[in-house]
Amino acid sequence: MLYAAARLVKEYDTAVVVSGDGDFLCLYEYLEEIGKLEKILVPNKLKYSKLLKPFMARIDYISTKRAKLEHK
Repeated sequence: MLYAAARLVKEYDTAVVVSGDGDFLCLYEYLEEIGKLEKILVPNKLKYSKLLKPFMARIDYISTKRAKLEHK
């Protein structure tokens, strides 16, 4: 995913990444730097990488969006 997101960056306007994993830190930093990081959706509000702290303004939690995501 990391490679594809960076390689295809010219093909999308903004990115929403679903992960609470710090392994994607370099992707978050790159997308932020070029103005394409819209949101980081963290699956588990209680357990995610502390490396995401610089991106708190961009973080949202899937649990708070559950009703909207399940709405048909």
